[in-house]
Amino acid sequence: MALWAQNMETSLLKKMENSQWTANKKDNHALDTSRHIRKSARKYIDAMQDITQFLQAPPSTEVLVFGSGDCGQLALTEDILAAKRPTMIRSLHDQGVKSIGCGGLHNCTVLQDGSVETWGCNDEGSLGKIFIDTGYLPLKVDGFVPGRVEVAKGLDKVKTWSDLMQEYGEQFSTFSDPTVDYSKVPQERMVKAATGDVQTLVLSDTGRVYMFGSYKDMEGKCFKDEAPEDDPRVHPKAEKRSPAPLDIQSWPIHCWQMPGKAVDIECGCSFNAAIVEKNSTRECVTWGIGQKGELSRPVYSPIKEPEKLERGENDPWHVEYHVDKIKNEYLIPQSVVWAESPPMNRSVESITCGGYHLMVIAKDGVDGSSRVYGSGLNNYGQLGLGHIKDVSNLTKISFFDDCNIAQLGGGMHHSLALDSSGKKLYSFGRNDSGQLGTKKGMQEAGAFESKPQIVSLNNSEDDNGTINEENPVIKVISCGGNHNLASTEKGDVYTWGYGDMGALGHGGERDEGTPRKLDVMKGVNNKKKEALMHKLTANVYLLAGGGQHSAIAAIVRSAAQDQRD
Repeated sequence: MALWAQNMETSLLKKMENSQWTANKKDNHALDTSRHIRKSARKYIDAMQDITQFLQAPPSTEVLVFGSGDCGQLALTEDILAAKRPTMIRSLHDQGVKSIGCGGLHNCTVLQDGSVETWGCNDEGSLGKIFIDTGYLPLKVDGFVPGRVEVAKGLDKVKTWSDLMQEYGEQFSTFSDPTVDYSKVPQERMVKAATGDVQTLVLSDTGRVYMFGSYKDMEGKCFKDEAPEDDPRVHPKAEKRSPAPLDIQSWPIHCWQMPGKAVDIECGCSFNAAIVEKNSTRECVTWGIGQKGELSRPVYSPIKEPEKLERGENDPWHVEYHVDKIKNEYLIPQSVVWAESPPMNRSVESITCGGYHLMVIAKDGVDGSSRVYGSGLNNYGQLGLGHIKDVSNLTKISFFDDCNIAQLGGGMHHSLALDSSGKKLYSFGRNDSGQLGTKKGMQEAGAFESKPQIVSLNNSEDDNGTINEENPVIKVISCGGNHNLASTEKGDVYTWGYGDMGALGHGGERDEGTPRKLDVMKGVNNKKKEALMHKLTANVYLLAGGGQHSAIAAIVRSAAQDQRD
């Protein structure tokens, strides 16, 4: 087709040059007509060549975002503060995104080459970059080097800070500044990102975990993990390293106290969970600032000493924290505790963190059956345990004993559970913005369901008003703060829940009380139509819900390619 366009161009231009009505140069009207035809032909040929190149281009991977972007969450430049339909992030075109995490106001993604990029609000170090308030475009994060000492045993050897100190000698002092270029320093390759309210975790292919950002307590005080002793980096404005956990972490540090090789990571608002391989089993460990039982293990409480004023402070509200208790009990990853004594060889298969609750799927070694457990805040029934108070140990959710649950999702005050067939989706918890996807229309304030409810994708409308009658097989689920996303094995996406600022991607700002099929490429295709380009189709393979925004990764093709194939 490209050769045809070239031949057409040559033929048209030759005919115009040799035509009789351009031969008479005294005829101004003929000259104007000639210029007009020549310009139109050139424009037409250029358009045909663009279309030809597009049709010949292979499918690409794209990251599309929608919802609120007032703090840079959408990476669509500082001039675009909201997107009511999915919009492509140009700098992530064809980067082969492997993982996406959407936090409260920030995001993190892992690319195919193992590198990490972040964007959004950086107030508490959430982006892993210093001296940046807001990342309106994706920023590369580096400095993923482990410490010499780590609790986990048997991990693949990689270069540590101590190794680099010997290798670079006197030049190593340069790397004490976390703002320098680390591109020439050997670093780990990442495989997964997880984000909380203002903290970010990334998992390497060796099973090591890195953290940046901070954990906030209920009054907004920030805490961070302890950096390895041989990590030389010091904030440029600080005279020396501070071992105190009361601070923000503005660059990635190795979570060296992880007790085993990590195979999965998740974040809640201010706490983390990981699955680690330890003693031939898969265990769940937690750490962070969990004050509602979400750490699923005993911790010292309260974390503050209200009877003592911090030294040198006259403000009666500024009280001293139990720093040692926080450092040793909250911020060191430790194994969860089960409400019932676990049988031998219980293996944790999956984890998810809600705002202030934790849920896990564990398989018992005795009979091989899978069970679902939860702990933490249950004020809206988000644990699926009925009308019981918050629980501090992992407690079995009996409703799911025979449901063969394979995947979980946690929002701020609601939860999702998907069975292994992908045909049965359950929801429970808060429902005053349609979070559960079970009822159309407005719900009263504070509405909730304390027991799991069936969510149906049957007979759902799409953005064009078409009714989708089939029962699709769900492949991936994700919860935002108060909304949800689900993708099917065909690559389609459904969203429901709180829709303010376009968080559901349907072009409006209304809540959706039941799942609605999303036309992922509608906004993009409207622009393609104006440019006489073929429509695009998307096969979604990653989902992530944030505070009031969402991100999806998809393989994008032209409609013409789909028809040919």
